Amino acid sequence: MAIAYLHEDIFQLEHPEAFATWRSAVSMLRAGPEQNADLIGHECRTALLTFADDLVRTVGLETDPSWKGPIDRLRAVMGARKSPSKVVRSHLDAMLAYWGTTLDLAHRQEHGATKEGEDLAPDDARRIVFHTLVVMYEWDHFLRAERGMASSTGESAPKEMRRIRPRENR
Repeated sequence: MAIAYLHEDIFQLEHPEAFATWRSAVSMLRAGPEQNADLIGHECRTALLTFADDLVRTVGLETDPSWKGPIDRLRAVMGARKSPSKVVRSHLDAMLAYWGTTLDLAHRQEHGATKEGEDLAPDDARRIVFHTLVVMYEWDHFLRAERGMASSTGESAPKEMRRIRPRENR
């Protein structure tokens, strides 16, 4: 299962409130995606917003009243870190868009797609639960990798998360 690959235990230690909220959405998904559709969306949206606030604290930033939402918070987090390579920076820029789209999906789920005039399907709940974790995990992993460790608790990175060196040309 994908969750094992994501090292959820480390993520849970780093972001207990966001993780617990996401886990609540998982439980509701298992109990019934159709009858819990709006609650699943709400929990995913709350997890994303809580997580964005966690990242601000993680990098030691003060909340700025000019920030209008989580995208502004994530931009501030990016600005507070050392400048990554161009490729990593491009990926982070894409992750900002991914974050925004994921938050839009959570909002859509929470409000039953009424704005779009559509019906929700069970797969919509699965989609938002999955992508909520993936986008949070990627941001968390970026910050942990930058610190050179799997978590702020000092655990070393699991083998598959360590730097991979390219093979020499033969």
